Amino acid sequence: MEQHPADRHLIAGCEEGRLDVVGEALQYGADPKARKQVTIRVRVAAAKTMRRRSIFGLKDYKEEPQETRVDTRMGESAIALAIRSYAASKGVVVRKLLEAGCNPNDPIEWSIPGYRERWTEDDWHTRRWNERETFRYPSALDLALTAGEWNFNKFGAHVTTNNPSSPEDVCDGYYLTPNLQIVEVLLEHGARITDSVLARARELRDGQNSKGVSFPPRPGFLVLLESRLVLQKHSLSARPEAQSPRHNGYNSPGAPSPPVIPVRLPSEPQLTTRRSESHLRNGALPSPARSRRTPPPDAYPGDDITSIPPARPPSENGGPRSRSTGPGQAAGAGHRRTASQAPRQQNSSKRASQYFEDHPALPGSIPTPPLSAASYKSPSRNGKHPPPGWNQGKGQEFSGNWSMSSNETISQGSHPGQHGWQQGGPDGYAGDFARQNEQLREQVETLTQENKDLREKLERRNSRLMEMKKENSNAATHIEELEDELDEQRRRVADLDLEVKGQAETIQALQAQLERLMGPPAARSRAKSRGRQ
Repeated sequence: MEQHPADRHLIAGCEEGRLDVVGEALQYGADPKARKQVTIRVRVAAAKTMRRRSIFGLKDYKEEPQETRVDTRMGESAIALAIRSYAASKGVVVRKLLEAGCNPNDPIEWSIPGYRERWTEDDWHTRRWNERETFRYPSALDLALTAGEWNFNKFGAHVTTNNPSSPEDVCDGYYLTPNLQIVEVLLEHGARITDSVLARARELRDGQNSKGVSFPPRPGFLVLLESRLVLQKHSLSARPEAQSPRHNGYNSPGAPSPPVIPVRLPSEPQLTTRRSESHLRNGALPSPARSRRTPPPDAYPGDDITSIPPARPPSENGGPRSRSTGPGQAAGAGHRRTASQAPRQQNSSKRASQYFEDHPALPGSIPTPPLSAASYKSPSRNGKHPPPGWNQGKGQEFSGNWSMSSNETISQGSHPGQHGWQQGGPDGYAGDFARQNEQLREQVETLTQENKDLREKLERRNSRLMEMKKENSNAATHIEELEDELDEQRRRVADLDLEVKGQAETIQALQAQLERLMGPPAARSRAKSRGRQ
C-alpha cells in the first residue's frame, strides 16, 4: 500500500522529535495514526539445480537460479516513535498527536525482519520475519512505562532491507527511559489504567522487568497511577444512582410493605443493607443493582453524591400526605405532594417513604441529618428550573424555588412511626463524607508533593549525571593527550633506535676499513714478534 506523502513527512518528524515538521504534516492531511512500512527483499535459491562443466573438464560446479521475494508489513506507529524520541521533543510531539485525534488506547505492534547468510525457500517462508523480535503493547501507556534497550526498525517512513545477513542490517537499538510528564499527558487524553499498566509500574518500582532486565527503581509511576485510580473510583462512587421509575402500587392503601432496596441516599441510612460501623467510618455504601431504565452516571455532568434532586419541602407542599389519597388521585385543595409523596419518576424516594412508615428506627441507631440546602445545588440545576425527571401533575405549578432553610423539617408521614430529620449537624453521614473528602484531598496533596519531590530529585540526578559526563569527557580528553604524548615518545625511541643502529653500522665500517689498512690480525701478530726479536 502506497503511503501518503504527508504520512511519510509525519513519521520522519516523529522519529526526529520535530514539532514543526509534525505540525506541517498534520496541516497537510497526515493521519495521526500513521505507521511506518517495512519491506524485506531477498534473492532466494530455487529448488532446481543445474550442473555445468568447463570445456577441458577441470572444473565441476553447481549453479542455482535466483528468484526475488518481497514482503511488506506495517511497523511502528507515529505515537510509538514520538514516545521513543521524547528526550528530543520534551513530549510536545506526543501531545500534538493526541490533540490531532490519536487514540492512546490503541495497541502498538511492530516486527523486525529476519536475517540469514544464505536465503533458501524454506527460510523465506519461516524466517523472513523474526517472531522473537515482534513487539506488542496493549496501549501507548504500556510503551511509555517500558524501560530498557529494545530494537526498532531502521530510520525512515518506508524501510527496505535487501538480502539482510546481520542484525545491523535490519534494526537499531534504543534505550527507553519512562518519563512522568509523558505519562501525565497520556492520562490527560483518556489513557486507561489497565492491569498490564499497573504491572509495568510495579516493575519500575522494583527495578527489574519480567525478562530480567535491571534498571534504577522508580516508584513515582506507581504512586501516580494509584492516585489516579483512587480519584476515578471516588468520582464514580459520587455519582447519583436512581432506581427505575416503575409504579408497583406499594403506596396504595392496604398494600404490602415493599422489599428492602439499597439506595445511595446519604440522608437515609436505613435504606442501605448491612450498614455497619465501617460503612459509617469510611462512607462506603453498597451499590444498588442498575436497572435498564436507570439513567447513566453521566446524565448529570459535574454532580457528586450530594447533588440528587431534592424533594419539595413541607412548607411549600401544605402539610403531610393523607392516607386516603391514592397514588393516582389528583391533588385537591389544601393538598400537595410532600417529600414522602414524590413523583413516580423518583421511585427510590417513594420506596424510602414506605420503608420509613413500616420500619421504625431501631434503638441506638445513628440519626443522620439530610443534606443542607447548599448541597442540592449543581451546575445543571440553578434553582430556577425543576430537576430532571420531575413531572408535574394536573393543577400543579412549579414554584421556582427548590432551596430549603436550615430550620425546616422533611416530614416522612403523618402516622405513628414517622421519622423527621432536622437539618444540620456534622455527626451524620454528611459529616463523614466531608471528612472523607478532606482526607482524600490531603492524600492527593501529599501525592502531588511526593511527585514534585521525585521530579526535583530526578532533576538533581540528571544535573549530576551531566556533570559526571562533563568530567568524563575532560578525563577522556586528558587521556587522549597522554596517549598522544606516549605516541610521540614512542616515535622518539624508534628514531633513537634507528640512530643507534646507524652508529653501530658506521663503527663496523670503520673497523673493517682499519683492518684492511693494517692487514689481517695474524699478519700483525707475526710482524710484532719479529720486531721483538
